[in-house]
Amino acid sequence: MPSRLPTRSGLQPWDETESSEAPACTTHFSVVDRHGNMVAQTQTLLSIFGSRVVSPSTGLLMNNGLMWFDPVQGRPNSLGPSKRCLMNVCPVIGEGEGRHFAFGASGGRKIVSAVSQLTSFAIDFGMDLEQVFHQPRIDSSGGPAVIVDDTLPEDVFRALAARHQVRRARRTVFPYSFACPAGVMRRGDINSGCTEIMSPWGDAVSEADIQDR
Repeated sequence: MPSRLPTRSGLQPWDETESSEAPACTTHFSVVDRHGNMVAQTQTLLSIFGSRVVSPSTGLLMNNGLMWFDPVQGRPNSLGPSKRCLMNVCPVIGEGEGRHFAFGASGGRKIVSAVSQLTSFAIDFGMDLEQVFHQPRIDSSGGPAVIVDDTLPEDVFRALAARHQVRRARRTVFPYSFACPAGVMRRGDINSGCTEIMSPWGDAVSEADIQDR
C-alpha cells in the first residue's frame, strides 16, 4: 500500500505554564495501519514522573490523576467515590468527505480547542492532512483573552476582537501558545501522518521506515 508523509515535524509534551523549569508530561500519538484501522492515544503523567510508581506488568509509569480533582469538598470536581475527574484530553476518530482521520494533542487545557479546530478543518472545509496541520488556529481554553495566531487574516482578528479580549501569538518552537497535535488520515488506500509543524520533538513515521530499521 502506498504511504506518504506530508510534513516532518514534532510533538512536544506540554506544560501549561510554559516555564522551562516546569515538568512536561503529556504525549499523543495517532496510528493508521495498512487496513485502515486507527488509534488516537493521549497519555499524560500529570507531572514529569507521574505517581513515581511503575506498573510491574507493563513497565509504564502510573499517572497521579488524583491531582485533577478539587481537594475542597462540595464542589463539582471534588474527590469522591465512583467519581470521574475533570479531564481535558479528547482524542478524536472521525470521517468526512471520503476520508477517515484520527487526531489528538498534548497541551493541557489547550487540547480541546486544538482538536475541535483540526476536526472542523477536515470535515467542514475539506482540508487534507497537510492543510489541516498548517492552518493557523486560535486558543480559547481559559483566561481573559483568546489567543490568536498572528498569521491569521486581519479581518479574523477584528471579528474576534469585537467580541473578546484577544492576544496575538506567534506559532514558535517555544513557548507554545497552542497545543501540539498529532494526526493521521486515510483517503482510499493512501495513509498520511503529521505532527505539530513547529515542534522538533516528534515525527511522522511510515510502515516502510519501521521495516527498514
